[in-house]
Amino acid sequence: MADPLRSEKALHEVQVSLQELEEVLMRIVGGLDIHRQQITFDWVDLDTGEAKRGRITPADRVGFRKWLGQFDGEVEVVLEGCTGWRFVTEECGAAGVKVHVADPAEVAARRSSKRRAKTDRIDAHQLRQLLEKGEVPESWIPPHVVLEVRERVRLYLDLLADKAAWQQRIHATPVPARGAEGRGQAADRRPGGTRPR
Repeated sequence: MADPLRSEKALHEVQVSLQELEEVLMRIVGGLDIHRQQITFDWVDLDTGEAKRGRITPADRVGFRKWLGQFDGEVEVVLEGCTGWRFVTEECGAAGVKVHVADPAEVAARRSSKRRAKTDRIDAHQLRQLLEKGEVPESWIPPHVVLEVRERVRLYLDLLADKAAWQQRIHATPVPARGAEGRGQAADRRPGGTRPR
């Protein structure tokens, strides 16, 4: 009778070897440093050794989608989980690009100890190197349902803030002073048109 532990171990070895094969098939790896105005990229084609660096400006969906259109085959990118990560991951997912979102604090801790200016180009290069080594400190990417619930909660809170602002404006609006004829007009508007005595 076969030992069940040995068969599980063999199955695990097969799964690990399949993962290694998948990693070998990876063609293009890249690092993205995202800012409001621009996205700095650093990528390398592992088959040909071709490497490119540059910027995508403006940092919007259309420009980023156009930039992604240049790639054929398997592409894998890494970016820090900061402002703008969501639209980049959505566009990459739509283009079939595998995305890793790195924890910014962990990436900063792994930065080299050399004293030099930190630039977007260096950040993108460092992210790409972490991806090539398989050392990306992954952040959790919430499922689409969770992201939608978050958006609804944010919208609800924005609407509550707007409601409070309008209530304060209405409350702060001065009421015009009414003279003797003003009181009479108010009485005429009462049901039955009677005036108080």
